Amino acid sequence: MTDAQVLGSSIVAGLHASNRRPLPNRNLRVDPPDRELLEWLGLRTYGQYMRGVRTLSVRATYDNTDIAEVTITPERNEGPRGGFTPILEERFSIDFESPEQLGRAVQEAMKKARA
Repeated sequence: MTDAQVLGSSIVAGLHASNRRPLPNRNLRVDPPDRELLEWLGLRTYGQYMRGVRTLSVRATYDNTDIAEVTITPERNEGPRGGFTPILEERFSIDFESPEQLGRAVQEAMKKARA
């Protein structure tokens, strides 16, 4: 989170990957989508993960194969029962210029997200 260039580059890579990698065909009861994340973090449940987490949504609009615009929405953590809820009044969009610019925008948005 401290290096805007690295953060922005990681987000750009994630945005590109999310458009071309289909979700695996899996039994969600036996193999839930958050299993790998929880194993990586050493947690047993998604509820444990949610404690104290701040999050935001990052969505991109493409112009052919290039990112044209990015919409960033900070979210409110309402716990295991409420989930992550968009803070719509804090949503904003930027015209994509560079990974570093995107990283700075995400850093600012994270200041508005609530745990």
